[in-house]
Amino acid sequence: MEAELRKQVQSRLERAKLPAMVILDVTNTCNLKCIHCPQPIMQAKPGFKSTYFEFDWFTKIVDEISGHDQPVLLRIAGDGEPTIHPKLVEMVSYAKRNSHAVINLTTNGLLVDRKMADDLLNAEIDLVDFSIDAYSKATYEDVRRGGKYERLISNILGFLDRRNSLRKKTKVMVSFVVQKENQHEVEDFRKFWYPLVDQVLIRQLHSALGQAKEEESKELNQAGEIKRFPCPHLWKRLTIDFKGNIKFCAHDWFFDTETTIAKIQTSGLAEAWGGETLAKLREYHMTNNFPKDAICGACNDWASTLWEYGYEHLVDKVVYRQPTLMPELRVDRSD
Repeated sequence: MEAELRKQVQSRLERAKLPAMVILDVTNTCNLKCIHCPQPIMQAKPGFKSTYFEFDWFTKIVDEISGHDQPVLLRIAGDGEPTIHPKLVEMVSYAKRNSHAVINLTTNGLLVDRKMADDLLNAEIDLVDFSIDAYSKATYEDVRRGGKYERLISNILGFLDRRNSLRKKTKVMVSFVVQKENQHEVEDFRKFWYPLVDQVLIRQLHSALGQAKEEESKELNQAGEIKRFPCPHLWKRLTIDFKGNIKFCAHDWFFDTETTIAKIQTSGLAEAWGGETLAKLREYHMTNNFPKDAICGACNDWASTLWEYGYEHLVDKVVYRQPTLMPELRVDRSD
């Protein structure tokens, strides 16, 4: 597996100066306390302060992306809820006017009312992903604590109605993180949403580097049973958090010093992506030989995603309709 992967990913690295996906964690503030998310721990810490991604950082990223002839997914997400950011719509508008990137919003949907729906649709956003994690009201309010089920369903159906009325090309996806509290509802979730939206995403649970449901994640993903493979994120994506830290790990919420490659204030995406730090990390993963102090060594979240599957591949399917962000990877797991 390692030799085959090495050949495929090295070929892509030689062609691409930027990652296929850039995740922007645009705020650390959230209106929910989901049971599988470390955000409530962050928000409850002494000295917590609501922080928002600077608009100047955003324009710098978009301008760099526009300077490269390469498809990129710009995923606006958050260590909190991105629709809380006061300049969210302005960000989407700037990115659509000034780059060729696919713009995706991942949201819990509770603030996406009629006005926000119209604003996002008129900004020509490419893809909105509503995180639901349940089929029934009871399970939703158990998993996504603080959420209002009726409001969410109304907002999603309203967004779909406005998209159709305005004749916009925006794609809509709903997602479901499988865990013990909701795994009995996966099929009902699929059956309900498939006729209504462009894609239904069933996601694997991860522990955010051991900060949430670590043992459950390890068990569900069989991380203690299967042979370790290199973490795909190092070849697919970069994350920039609400403080401007450029991180190699999308799952990190607390370990800034260990996972930060550079600062967006002083560095570019291409510089971080093609730099020595990531090159060393990729080699550690390819050889499964980690220094004692490497945060990746004790991590089990590598098992929560597969090389041949992932958000980048879904966007290729839903938006591009063909492999564009990522090639079709062929992985032999027989070894």
